[in-house]
Amino acid sequence: MLAASDVVHVLIDRPLKVAIVIAVAFAANWLVHRAINRFVRRIQGEPAREALTQLVEGQTPADTQPLRLRRAQRAETVAALLRSMASMMIWVLAFLTVLNQLGIELAPLIAGVSIVGVALSFGAQNLVRDFLAGIFILLEDQFGVGDMIDADMATGRVEAVSLRSTQLRDLHGTLWHIPNGELKRVGNFSQGWSQAVLDVEVAEDADLEASTRIIEKTARELMDDPDLGPRITDEPQVWGVERISDGAVAIRVVVRTSPRARWRVERELRARVKRALQKRNVPLRAVC
Repeated sequence: MLAASDVVHVLIDRPLKVAIVIAVAFAANWLVHRAINRFVRRIQGEPAREALTQLVEGQTPADTQPLRLRRAQRAETVAALLRSMASMMIWVLAFLTVLNQLGIELAPLIAGVSIVGVALSFGAQNLVRDFLAGIFILLEDQFGVGDMIDADMATGRVEAVSLRSTQLRDLHGTLWHIPNGELKRVGNFSQGWSQAVLDVEVAEDADLEASTRIIEKTARELMDDPDLGPRITDEPQVWGVERISDGAVAIRVVVRTSPRARWRVERELRARVKRALQKRNVPLRAVC
């Protein structure tokens, strides 16, 4: 029969110690996450953080300084990875401590786990590949939270990046979970600058010089827009005739913008060019 002390040890002492270890792990995980979040907020600054929040929600931020916003995005991505790594380390240590409190010898267990790990390593190659790819995504700053990217299998806004996978929300609201190792190529629409490119098709008998002047004037007037003007980073350029098709001539106009303003500038310029040409009775085929 078990002695009273043994009964107390098994039924009270061990469960109490296990509960304490789990509680400490929860507290440590919360404190570490809070410390990481506070550190990241201090690095980002309030204006950049507000702009990043708007960006993740699909809005166009008022902050048009790309470098400051880029630092905020990278800090948010690094914070997500640090939180994941910290949680993994804390809970692994907690798990080993609980096993020790339950009287399970760790040395044979670790030896057995290592043997099993070698056996499973051949089946875990994809997981290792995903983790390595996630590390290089971070180190090379390929993309970050809030970026609009083309990941081949899906195009959308990055909502989260971990060492294993990237969460991408597309135009229709679908959230894609893409393993980092599956990202063979990534096109980032949010780094550096973008260009709004419009091919305005006028009828083949239209006055090309007059049409070009109207298009250029309209594009320059867009720079005075209080909302879109600050997002245009260079003088609009009319490159000239881009192609000649059946009954139409395409005139290309290019406007360099801040990374995330390209589509808004294209839509507004398309509407303004159409109205300007129609107002001057220029035969219009289409605006692409």
